[in-house]
Amino acid sequence: MQIVTYEGFPVFVRKKLGSVSRELKPEVVNAACFAFVTGDDFYLLEQVTRILINQEHGFIAKCTNMFIEQSSDNAKGYATGIFFHPEIMDSLFNNELSSLQKNTNYNIKQIKISTVLETYFQSIEHLIDNPDLADELMIKNKLRELIIILAKHVNVGSESDFLSSLFQVHYEKFEDIIEKNKYTNLSLDELALLCNMSRSTLKRRFMAVYGTTPKHYLNQQKINKAIVLLRNRENSIENISYDVGFKSVSTFYRVFKEVTNKCPSEFYK
Repeated sequence: MQIVTYEGFPVFVRKKLGSVSRELKPEVVNAACFAFVTGDDFYLLEQVTRILINQEHGFIAKCTNMFIEQSSDNAKGYATGIFFHPEIMDSLFNNELSSLQKNTNYNIKQIKISTVLETYFQSIEHLIDNPDLADELMIKNKLRELIIILAKHVNVGSESDFLSSLFQVHYEKFEDIIEKNKYTNLSLDELALLCNMSRSTLKRRFMAVYGTTPKHYLNQQKINKAIVLLRNRENSIENISYDVGFKSVSTFYRVFKEVTNKCPSEFYK
C-alpha cells in the first residue's frame, strides 16, 4: 500500500486488490473518500447496495463499513482513494462543515469517470509515485479541486452542501440489511460489520427480531430457496449451492441434510 499523508492523516492511498475474493475497504477512521479502480472489475458492497467499480466507474464512499469483492476468480487491480477528513476539509472550506446537516440516502455512489475526473486521477497517481511533490499547498489544492468536481457531478448543491453530506452516514433498517444479504456467503463477522455492530450485538438483535440465531435463520432461508430452485431443475446442484450463498458444495450438502433430513438430489427430480 502506498500512502501520501497530510498533517498525519492519509489523504492519497493506492492499494492492490484481488489477493482475496472479498476484503474490507481500507479503514480510515471518520473519513469519507472517492476512489478510482484500475485493472479488472470489482464490486463494492455496503448494507443493501452493491455497485460495479472499474476503470469507467469510480465511487464515493462515506465513513462506514463496506467490502470490495472480486467480480470473477483471479480478478486483479488497484484502488486509488482520495480521503476526506473532517478536520482538514473544515479548514479548507472556512469552517462551514460543522454548521451544515445535509443528508443523502446513500453511503456509496457510483460515479462515471469523465474526462475531468480522468485528468484529476492521473495527477493523483503522479503524486503517489512522486510523494516529494506532494507539499502542503499541492495537497490542499487537490482536495479542494476534487470536492468542486464531485459537487458538480452529483448535483447536490454547493461544495459545502456536498462536503457536509459526506459525513452524514445513512443507516438502513436492520431487517432490510439481513433480507438483502441472506443469500450471500457473508460470514457472521462480515454481516455484523455491514450492520455496523459487533458480532455479539448482531446475535442479540437477531434473537430480538427473528426469535432465533443468525445461523439457524440464514441456513433455513438458504435451504428454502434451494428447494425451490432444485424443483425447477433449471440449474445444477453445484450452481444452486453458490446461488443461495454457500461457499462450497460440501457445506451445502451438509446443511441441507441438517435442515431437511434429505439430500438435495431427492428434490432434483
